[in-house]
Amino acid sequence: MKISRFLPNLKTKRMKRLLLIIISVFTSFLAIAQSEHPGLFDNSDKRFWGGVVVGINCSQVDGDTYSGFHSAGLNAGGLVYWNFAAKAVASMGFIFSQKGSHGVNESYSPYGGAYYAKYKLRLNYVEVPVVFHYMFRNYLLGFDGKYLLGVGGAFNALLSNKESMEDMGSLVDFDEGDYPFNKSTFDVIGSLGLLLGSNFIVEARYQYGLTPLREAANVPALNATMGGRDQLNNTMSFRLIYLF
Repeated sequence: MKISRFLPNLKTKRMKRLLLIIISVFTSFLAIAQSEHPGLFDNSDKRFWGGVVVGINCSQVDGDTYSGFHSAGLNAGGLVYWNFAAKAVASMGFIFSQKGSHGVNESYSPYGGAYYAKYKLRLNYVEVPVVFHYMFRNYLLGFDGKYLLGVGGAFNALLSNKESMEDMGSLVDFDEGDYPFNKSTFDVIGSLGLLLGSNFIVEARYQYGLTPLREAANVPALNATMGGRDQLNNTMSFRLIYLF
């Protein structure tokens, strides 16, 4: 098996954007690392924490003409946190993540009248997110607590996929060989977490594709406007993390 099949085709502008984000994040966190304020976690002597995460993805695909985060999926796996400075934490995970799209179009047939055509796309990934978190205490969103504001990126390896269209009562499954997906993608991540006690974090996360899940040439023309542009994953996640 060739490793190259899992490497995304990074376009020049997207690569420059990714490098700028990485440089900015490291510069900011090197400055934060000089802080001598008390750490966020209760055990100041502990630098590494394990974590188990479970949550839900609400996703859509930019470039398929269906709007709305209507595709729900599982987000679950393991994490490691490194509390490398008083107010800074780095995390790395190994996550099973279900993304995709779910859309409905109203159509008309001269034989059957008005009907609804339903489109579904399921993409199952293993993703490796690396996120840097800035820790602070504040009264935010009605809660006075300890927060983690994160920015980072994720590498996603595609495990499996299924694409189908239900049209006038007939279910059509699309052949991946005719409309192939990229075997891997890169995403940018932004997150906000609230620490509950010393063992739980509730987190909201936004994740957007830097590289396409499928190029425009491989997108099926399911309707008059679909096709003609690359497709990108667009995902919101709501997660509960247990620390140990």
